Amino acid sequence: TRAETPDRPETAMSPDLAAGAAWGCAVQLYRAEPYSLRAAGTLSTLLMRYGMSEASPQVLVSALEKEPQPRNVSTGLALLLRAIVDLDEINDVAAARRTFAAADRLLALADSQGLKGRVNPSPGRLHYVMGAIESRAGELDKAKPHIEAAVASDPTVEALSLLAAIDRQRGAYDDSLRSLNSMAEQAGREGDKAAETRALTTRYEVLLEAGRKDEAPKVLERALRTALDARRLARSNAQLSEAERQLARVMEHYGDAAAARRATQRAYEASGGDIRQVTATVLDAARR
Repeated sequence: TRAETPDRPETAMSPDLAAGAAWGCAVQLYRAEPYSLRAAGTLSTLLMRYGMSEASPQVLVSALEKEPQPRNVSTGLALLLRAIVDLDEINDVAAARRTFAAADRLLALADSQGLKGRVNPSPGRLHYVMGAIESRAGELDKAKPHIEAAVASDPTVEALSLLAAIDRQRGAYDDSLRSLNSMAEQAGREGDKAAETRALTTRYEVLLEAGRKDEAPKVLERALRTALDARRLARSNAQLSEAERQLARVMEHYGDAAAARRATQRAYEASGGDIRQVTATVLDAARR
């Protein structure tokens, strides 16, 4: 790094030469210590930098299997997650798939008896991220197994929500409803009333789509009560903005356009300029 961005021009070398030297040193270190994490980690980082991310897990796992400590395996999974996210950011979904596929031994190691539940990020988190990437790419058949694995490992609100959305898109309404029930229960355990409202409102929509109109009104009524609780219990501007946004969605289903507009306006005001909250509110209002 010092050679590439030197303070002393008289001792500098060109960036290309410095990069080549760094690569050569990393390769030689790995040849000398193929089961050393310092060697494997250095080479893996450079493989990712130079567009060879799918080779990185294979380099890492041999060293990690020799020293299967939670901290070391967590570092390996974090590197893998970073590589997949970076590939997604440049829209190279194919490379992200190859990189994830090459990590099967690393994920199996993290899920082994001695390490399961002791590494962060978890294998379930990586499955969720890969499933979300596939979902955004419109590859629902590829996304579904990843999200199912994420839910089995770590049933978060986000994973359950995405699984429900995938099944809804596929017309598998019973499966979608089961995931939404689990999502509402998980949000309730976490005290996240806004997420619970979102699960209930989506459940109402899916019931209508499935032709089960007799069950839908009670679910919407519960969503309204939960949305009001979310607004009452909000402890930050972000929480209040989301609560108002979910209330607007409920009021839309009740056919009260004026109440939905008022809730949307309150969501804008509560956002406090938070770009994420403002964006979510704008998108909701535009859809409506």
